[in-house]
Amino acid sequence: MCRSSTEARMRGYLEELNRTGPFWRRYWFSVKELMAHVRKMGADSWWPWTHECVMQGDMERSYMCHLLVEDCHSRHLGGTRLITALQYAYGQFHSNVASICELQDKIDALCRASHPTCMVLVLGVTNHWLTVLTYRIPSTARVGVLYLDSNNTPVLKVSDEELDRILHFKEQERVKNRGQGYSPWQRTIKVQAWKDQRRLLDVLSECFSGTHNLRTELLDASWNSLLESYYGNVCTHGTELDHQTMCLLLLVQWLQSERPPKGIREMQVSCLHRVGAQWLSAKLRDKIIKWMSDVRYVCRDSTGIEEPNELLKVLDGLEQSLVQNISTRFTS
Repeated sequence: MCRSSTEARMRGYLEELNRTGPFWRRYWFSVKELMAHVRKMGADSWWPWTHECVMQGDMERSYMCHLLVEDCHSRHLGGTRLITALQYAYGQFHSNVASICELQDKIDALCRASHPTCMVLVLGVTNHWLTVLTYRIPSTARVGVLYLDSNNTPVLKVSDEELDRILHFKEQERVKNRGQGYSPWQRTIKVQAWKDQRRLLDVLSECFSGTHNLRTELLDASWNSLLESYYGNVCTHGTELDHQTMCLLLLVQWLQSERPPKGIREMQVSCLHRVGAQWLSAKLRDKIIKWMSDVRYVCRDSTGIEEPNELLKVLDGLEQSLVQNISTRFTS
């Protein structure tokens, strides 16, 4: 975060970057910084840390994280103290758990600040970089949010139908300017990127207003993805699991091809332990408890089958965490 005394300096940087010459000088300075790191890695360099990848001009996620720490211009503006990179795609955070929890702590500090303060978020959303500037002026008791998108796509509070219309308009413009439209893959990724932008900006707005928390959102996204996959492949919501044998066969297939027990332990369960079960929403906690009950029902005749028994071991540890959390909530 920064004090208002840096406002003039920040304004100067922004005005400078609006001019063509300074912009490209800054760009090539960043390229040289990335190339210096490629040379430092030497024979140990790998994608995307190669000369060819850097010179393609795409700002890979690891490049952004490196520049926020090592680039002297970023450090002069406040570096990672002021600027935070956050990765998000397909409804999931792609930054590590610790950095997301740290970001929530920064948001909490900004909302409590007794002096004018601000924070910058550089958002890597699907296939596009965005910037969000947040600021708080204590006298107004409000947090302001400025959203900057170089593509100028109006995704905020826009329905899926409107996104389809925006895609159609942009494709017509592309045909007019380049003589060809988008490929099916390009259409899919563009709409997905807009949906991810819309969702992430809604989440951040709720966090800055104090009505949501990134820890809760992280758990929601991780666990709901697992539960949707389970109920879509093994059994559906509302069934009484009458065909238990068939469900067991589908469960084994799901564990082998989609979600191995080790992956569930290292992703969803590990995320829950690191974030803390107290950050589970009541709705999600109930869904997880129901899922554990459904799985145990399906696995009641799974003696000697490796994958279901491994999953049951995962559930034993998960259940203990949930029980401890419920006990803590009632005794605190």
